[in-house]
Amino acid sequence: TVTDFGEKNSQVCEVPVLYGNNNSIIALAQDNTSVVIGKNDKDKLKTHINVPKKLEAPIQKGDIIGDMVITLDGETLVKVNLVSDRTINEKGVKDYFTYFFKGLLNY
Repeated sequence: TVTDFGEKNSQVCEVPVLYGNNNSIIALAQDNTSVVIGKNDKDKLKTHINVPKKLEAPIQKGDIIGDMVITLDGETLVKVNLVSDRTINEKGVKDYFTYFFKGLLNY
């Protein structure tokens, strides 16, 4: 039986980003992900998503930020890299001043 876990560029999870002009990125599967298993083994499959709790800017679109591993009875069947869905630049001085002054105006 073929079991699909996602196509190339499918969304896997969201990861917070520190010091960037965006607060988070979406981790995308770098490749199609499927496994062939016996029909009685589907309930034994486990998916492990390995990404940092937080990333720091800058991040380029397509940067590898983690991986997804599919296991059966503790044995790795497939591993696919997870990549950033977009570029996030590091906040500059202008961004911090804008944030500061918006805060003052809303006070």
